[in-house]
Amino acid sequence: MKATQLPMKRYWTKTFLSIVFASCAGAQVFGRQDNGVESAKLVPADADVYSVVLRIPEQWNRFASGPVVAKFLELPSVDNAIDLFRSEWTDREGFGATARTALENPNSKDGLAFARELISGELFMLGDKNVSQWYEAQAKLNDDMRELAFKSELSEVDRALGMMTKTIKILEKLTVPIVLVGAKCNDVDMALGKIDQLEAVIQLGMSSIPNGSLILKNFVRIDDARGDRLQLRFDGTQIPWDEFPVSDIFGDEVIEQFREVVEKKSITITVGMFDGFFVAGVSPSSKALLELGKSKSILDIPEMQVVQEASTKPLTYIGYTSDAFSKSTFEANLNNFFSRNIATLLGPVVTLVGQDSPIRDYSKNFMEDCKWVDESIAKLVPEFKGSTSLSYLTDDGWERHDFSRTQDVLAESISPLSTLEHMGTDPMLFVATRLQSRPEFFQLSRKIVQKIKTQMDKGYEMDWSDVGGA
Repeated sequence: MKATQLPMKRYWTKTFLSIVFASCAGAQVFGRQDNGVESAKLVPADADVYSVVLRIPEQWNRFASGPVVAKFLELPSVDNAIDLFRSEWTDREGFGATARTALENPNSKDGLAFARELISGELFMLGDKNVSQWYEAQAKLNDDMRELAFKSELSEVDRALGMMTKTIKILEKLTVPIVLVGAKCNDVDMALGKIDQLEAVIQLGMSSIPNGSLILKNFVRIDDARGDRLQLRFDGTQIPWDEFPVSDIFGDEVIEQFREVVEKKSITITVGMFDGFFVAGVSPSSKALLELGKSKSILDIPEMQVVQEASTKPLTYIGYTSDAFSKSTFEANLNNFFSRNIATLLGPVVTLVGQDSPIRDYSKNFMEDCKWVDESIAKLVPEFKGSTSLSYLTDDGWERHDFSRTQDVLAESISPLSTLEHMGTDPMLFVATRLQSRPEFFQLSRKIVQKIKTQMDKGYEMDWSDVGGA
């Protein structure tokens, strides 16, 4: 009895996996795709970010029928879980019945069919050259905030006014980036049905809220050679400035400066069909979106030559980040890491103590040490640059290659990896790497730990009652 029961469980499990994927990922298109990456035509050569996933059904098919899943299904715990799930699924009551009822609902079936259509082809995301500018602005604004926080001679009003002034200057220089996500959609009629539904929901929702008419006047449906899509534009003129709360801190002059900057800005949200893709994204204007696909493609730049060379392979993924984007994210998140974090922690504390408080001197010394740490690390960190990645299917699995343009100061890539000679012929997972000899990294790490420990020990010995017994 047991000998016949186990194969039935495996058969039922594989059948269930096939049904789930057919419902959610388009199992009917398991055949190989054309190697053409259509979304790349939309991505300008100076874009900051581009990512595309291909052959999802084929990838899933290989994974579900591969050795990892087979071994996973042989685990006793998984076998028991399958029994429990099957019992719940076939039960007339409980979770299984609720789930079956939900899946049999026409709206659910329609939604799953649309999801299957979208996920069965090409999925992409792009960000234009202005994305990096927003990261740079974020880094600048955060640094300005921390600098103002440590100026104890300023009142709260002066700090708020200074921060508002800096924000206005930064905002004035910024352009809303184009950020777009999309999926190849061959069933245009199905997509148009979803657009109809979304349009009705938005019109109904906006008509039921105060000042909704201000939003609806910039809500349009566009049907042109690029596709049928909804667009909703927001700009500063839609803000009811007469009802805008006026603060005694800023005054009319600063508010007017803020209004002049904001009224020149606009953001357009787009959802619908665009060049054969069902897309959703933001752009500074409808006109800016239409410029996509009219200039040099990102595939034509030197950094993407490795992708061109692999174009005959069954590609599954392409990724790209520009030098500007990588540098801006480094500046926003990692540069001056210790100084930024200690300033965030001690900045508010300094404002609560007097000029002669030992806490003020301690905070200043701690900041100086953190500044030394950041400057010392900066001497060893190379300039951050972008990267290009790609992966493709092989006869017995898949391969991924990452090409970083940042100088590698950790991995050693000159000598062969001798461990590869001992990996065997059929590994499930194998990782091998060799690091460079960097004694200066270890020496600096010791000094950093010593400095921070010294400051932490001093902090534990101090009286923090002036700041609430911290």
